Amino acid sequence: MLLEHHRADQLAVYAGYWNAFECLVEAADALAPRARLPRAAKVEAINARLAQTGGSLTPGDIAALYREVVDPGLRPKAEHALHLCVGDKAEHCAKECFDYEPVDRGLYAIRNSINHGTVDVDDPETAMIIEARFPELWSLVFSMLGGVLQLNLRQKASSS
Repeated sequence: MLLEHHRADQLAVYAGYWNAFECLVEAADALAPRARLPRAAKVEAINARLAQTGGSLTPGDIAALYREVVDPGLRPKAEHALHLCVGDKAEHCAKECFDYEPVDRGLYAIRNSINHGTVDVDDPETAMIIEARFPELWSLVFSMLGGVLQLNLRQKASSS
């Protein structure tokens, strides 16, 4: 029973660190926003998709179009923030988060398993995987924190 409490804490700590990462991504994006499509380009992309599908869109088409034109989601934001904050380590960090092999051991995949309740708290292998991957997440969060602080200093210096 003592281990159950520890494993639940381990999951909560992991999820908390991932939340910190997402907050740092938002902070980096606020300090140095990604290039966004102007309104005319958005309308053009929508019209091109309508022409491509013959004016008939499926719910999947609408969802894909929304991701492409309006809100690309976490991954593009995170990749932008990683380039700003960790420089030449950005590709490695993005791979650890989103393209890790095996897929279920990527940092984001583990976060999704925890947040969606699909992780088995009682499985010792799961505990070992989370424990083994946590140092990478910890390092990522503190690298991002340092990068966001430096980005903030650069922004203040350039506006002075």
